[in-house]
Amino acid sequence: MRARQQLEALGFIRLTLQGSIASGGKKPNLYRFTDLGMYELPKYKLPAVKADYLYKSFREVREAKTALRLIKNQFNKKEEV
Repeated sequence: MRARQQLEALGFIRLTLQGSIASGGKKPNLYRFTDLGMYELPKYKLPAVKADYLYKSFREVREAKTALRLIKNQFNKKEEV
């Protein structure tokens, strides 16, 4: 599991635009921090977004660790197939 996936799972970052580099295009993935608002990006047709603090959905560190463990298990199962 990559650090990016862990940050997304814990609610620290969110994907705002899926890039096209993997399919031969030239657009990168765009992410935003969930504790900061995002300005409108007309070039990419993205609206402004207020900070939503998604990481605060975990009340305790134990909950966050459990969520990461579950996601790691799912990730490892996908690799086995």
